[in-house]
Amino acid sequence: MLVSFMSRAWSRFIPALSTSVLLVACSASAQAHSGCVLEVENVKRFANSIPSLLDFAEKRFSEEKGEDVSSVDGLLRPIVTKSFEENSIFAKLEAELKPASCDDAELVAIAKRIADANDQLAGASNATGSSQAAPSQEKIQKLEALANTMVLPALAAENSVAGAAINTALQAYFTEKPEALAKQSASETQKTAEEAVANLRSHTGNLGPFDPQVAKGNLTAQLTSILSTLPESDITRLSEFYSSAETKADREKLIEIYGQEIDQRSSTMLSESIEAFKPHLASKHSASNTSASP
Repeated sequence: MLVSFMSRAWSRFIPALSTSVLLVACSASAQAHSGCVLEVENVKRFANSIPSLLDFAEKRFSEEKGEDVSSVDGLLRPIVTKSFEENSIFAKLEAELKPASCDDAELVAIAKRIADANDQLAGASNATGSSQAAPSQEKIQKLEALANTMVLPALAAENSVAGAAINTALQAYFTEKPEALAKQSASETQKTAEEAVANLRSHTGNLGPFDPQVAKGNLTAQLTSILSTLPESDITRLSEFYSSAETKADREKLIEIYGQEIDQRSSTMLSESIEAFKPHLASKHSASNTSASP
């Protein structure tokens, strides 16, 4: 069963999303390929960014709780890195999707403009103003609709589940009821971890900054800003690409596989973290009993 720390609100933590969205060159033939989706949106880079969520989670946890996280970092960081190691999720996507190469020169050129726009927006983050005219509300709605057909907003929501699981591990280390975890068997700990991740995914209330819907909205806004810098011909081409039946099918399959990997790896990370914490938790429980003795 879940212990108390699993159900506490994470409302003051935000997903460590990249400050910019780097979309790299890709091309597509008349028939959509999953490889195009992976490359156009640089899913590899996004999947590889998950371990960086630990830095942000530790910073916010320390600020909120006033705890020194240096002791837990030495235990938790190797586990998070291993669970979400570089290219591991992306390799799974490639193995399952078996993406074909793309060869559409028009999309290659568009993707280059997207990458350039991304760099310019990231570099202008500290600027006081912009000479570019603000797009109309009608155009913003059109661009938001396009952004929502892309993959990254959904993957941002998935990454926030991993972030919330990392934050749960931090809470476990500092739990005020260490005995509940310290005395669990390995199988009980695995069950606790799986239930915790399932609870994070199914939670419909306000998870605050680690809320998948907030993460999705933030990424959609970032994509909308990038798309607003492109010429109308580029928007038309991208809309055609993402509205095709083949791309839609590839998108849904990609998101499904990604989500399954997030759940599995988050559960493993949390279970292994609690196992690594057990000596500390047992010592903490013993110290608590000693201080409570007359």
